[in-house]
Amino acid sequence: MALYVLVGLNVLAFVLMQLPGLPDWEILGSLWPMAHPYYRPWQWLSHLFLHASLTHLLFNMIVLWSFAPPLLERFGVQRFLLLYLASGLAGALLYTGWNEYLIAGGVRNVAEQLGLDAATVRSALISGGLPNVPEGLARAFYTHLLGASGAVFGVLTAFALCYPNAPLTIMFLPMRIKAKHLVPVAVGYELFAQFGGVSLFGDNIAHLAHVGGAVCGSFLAWYWLSSREPVSFADYRNRRL
Repeated sequence: MALYVLVGLNVLAFVLMQLPGLPDWEILGSLWPMAHPYYRPWQWLSHLFLHASLTHLLFNMIVLWSFAPPLLERFGVQRFLLLYLASGLAGALLYTGWNEYLIAGGVRNVAEQLGLDAATVRSALISGGLPNVPEGLARAFYTHLLGASGAVFGVLTAFALCYPNAPLTIMFLPMRIKAKHLVPVAVGYELFAQFGGVSLFGDNIAHLAHVGGAVCGSFLAWYWLSSREPVSFADYRNRRL
């Protein structure tokens, strides 16, 4: 039931975003930088249920639907929901922390170039009265975070810790890779894409939100597993057959 509710909320939110005549849910619910005029505290939670496109939604929901059931059976509904929400919040926290660092550095550089104090530059940035905003500063301040990807990465890494030898397949590739090998590669790619500047799927992806979710999910799974008997993925699959 918990999985149906999570998927249903994500789908419902996406449908509401498409309906005309309603408030702009993307502006209201996405997580904006804390100094941005659109920022609201509830966005730390609401952004987890909004998606920028149908592809974005489908990818997250397919991964969630694929990897959540064995975790629900192993940890129970309450712990799984904690894993999901905490991973999403951890991803948002890491993303926002890095963004705030970039904003502070960008404001400082602009202030030095224009001979102004940082507070004046921030006020002009907020009001839109700062001309020729550097690209990096504009990207950090005027963009927002939305999507369940951080939470989904937490689920994915938790699955890899619980069932490290489970065979996984990558879309369009005729091969199987064990979860303990595939998931670290996926997280490593996110780090490389963030700091290497090479993203295979576009430059509008919050890679650090994925990393933060993965770190939180792996920590919670490790903590809960430390007091439990090991269960193989084959055992889980046999029980479901």
